[in-house]
Amino acid sequence: MKRGFRCTREMGVLVCVAFVIMFGFILQAHAAEKLKIGVIIPLTGPVAEGGTRMLKAFELARDEINAKGGVLGREIELVPWDDGDKVERGITGAKKLIDVDNVFCLAGVYRSGIALPVSDIAANSKKIFMVTDAASPDITGKVLQDYNTYKYIFRAAASTDHFALIVTPFLTDIIKAKSYYYMSENTKWTQDLGKTLRKFADEKGIKFLGESLSDPGATEFMSEITKIKELKPDAVVCTLAGAGGIPFAKQYYDMKAGSPIVHAPGTMTFKSVIDEMKEKSDYASVSAFCWDVAITDKTIPFYKKYTEKYDRPGGYEDVRSYDGLYVITEGIKKAGTFDTEKVISALEKIEYKGVAGRYVFDKSHQAQFRDGYLTGVIIEWKNQKSNILYPANVATSKYIPSPWSIKK
Repeated sequence: MKRGFRCTREMGVLVCVAFVIMFGFILQAHAAEKLKIGVIIPLTGPVAEGGTRMLKAFELARDEINAKGGVLGREIELVPWDDGDKVERGITGAKKLIDVDNVFCLAGVYRSGIALPVSDIAANSKKIFMVTDAASPDITGKVLQDYNTYKYIFRAAASTDHFALIVTPFLTDIIKAKSYYYMSENTKWTQDLGKTLRKFADEKGIKFLGESLSDPGATEFMSEITKIKELKPDAVVCTLAGAGGIPFAKQYYDMKAGSPIVHAPGTMTFKSVIDEMKEKSDYASVSAFCWDVAITDKTIPFYKKYTEKYDRPGGYEDVRSYDGLYVITEGIKKAGTFDTEKVISALEKIEYKGVAGRYVFDKSHQAQFRDGYLTGVIIEWKNQKSNILYPANVATSKYIPSPWSIKK
């Protein structure tokens, strides 16, 4: 009897030891599991500068979150894909990230023409897709049209309506324009923006004098600028947000076009670009969704950290990508699980204070743009320094017209 009892007790101890070892392996495996996030950005092609800044911002946010213990015990692993600013590569990347890399969600995307098919792939695969740059209203419009299919799509980035809203004060408050000309690249988001801007301008009694739509890779704009000089609009709105914005701005300066100009968020917000342009950046105004002023208590620390690690950030794609990754992870934390349906529910209720302002999503899963949420600034470059023109509560200067400006 005693021998049998000893055998049973010894077996019990062995079972317990085996269970503890097995449980330890399970815990180790869980701890080693990473939260994979697929990042689709252009690292080559005409908008590679913007895509590179997006990736740097994602990486900065990842490092900060991981240093604080990750997300529900998991470290973030970014899995980047270079879409090369091409729709086909964006589609290939989305499928690869989901089917091969088994990412938890997708994030990023610079072009609306790429974001639209990627949103279909994400929705069909039931993967959350946080858009941090592409602006077409059709992206989040899908959520309103078919919620059950497209509820996975969120946008921390601005919509084209927001781009129009952020440049409109240049026409109405700063220049007090009665007419304007639209200089644009021939892409979906800029065409959408042009239509929205025209609607806003019509409501304010500002006459639309015409537009030019150039190839995104164009580098020569003499004919377009000549036309602007002939029409003499009170203001020009330029949405050459990629690499084409730089040669256009230089040629606009060289040809002494007299109409005040405002550029949409993009390359003209990058200090490295302005330093390279030198005096040819003078008198160019730029709208930005964020700047190194105290928009929130996180704004200036972010600009400092990003600048120390890389270079000075701009005011859009890098900021919204940094904030966008935080929004995703805060949604997971609030849900308390990696269950996608529960994370979606948490994101729909989230109120997150980021670098650019407060993120609250509307029914289309678009981060709202208004006072108390996300807004922006308008600046003017002079002597490679930015003077804030708008809004009044952070303004540091009044608009400085160029010596060859058209006199009213």
